[in-house]
Amino acid sequence: MKIAYILNHDISKNDGVTKKVFEQVTEWEKLGHKVEIFAITSKRGNNLLSLHVYDKNALFRIAFNKNLWRDINNYNPDIIYMRYDLLSRTILKLLGKYKFVVEINTDDINESLLLFKTYKSLKTFLRYIINYISRDIIFRNVYGIITVTEELSKMYIKYAKPTICVPNGINLEKYNIIKTVREDDKIGLFFIGS
Repeated sequence: MKIAYILNHDISKNDGVTKKVFEQVTEWEKLGHKVEIFAITSKRGNNLLSLHVYDKNALFRIAFNKNLWRDINNYNPDIIYMRYDLLSRTILKLLGKYKFVVEINTDDINESLLLFKTYKSLKTFLRYIINYISRDIIFRNVYGIITVTEELSKMYIKYAKPTICVPNGINLEKYNIIKTVREDDKIGLFFIGS
């Protein structure tokens, strides 16, 4: 299968999101799939990913990105995979042509509302309003939804789309075991987020 991965993210930091995308692509390729990443970013830097890069500017959601459209059509994927993001003209047109799978990593409505309440700026207010108004367009037109928690999966039942929960994980082969746990030991867990 040919997968086009659309990513709107600052890839210059090689942060957790970038590493997760790298691991996803690596696993898909091990399974025999062909994957191309199409990144919309304002910062390039040195990163882990092999990708096509498109400049992110103030109008990237409103203006149609001819280069992204052309490159995805030339690649002609069987499916487009995308971490959930606000709707743009280019994504809207791609939704009408290709099968999309959207990955959900957060409660987008509450997160955008929290950002607005925290920063109280025009930018965060507009982001909240645009997300609130346009998100249904995305979810009504996707082929499937992937969430990282069961709780998030339940939030998308109304769209009647195939939905599966695939929790975030790490490649344990890349990390040393700190200590072994005996059966009678207490296990401590921690979570790192941004």
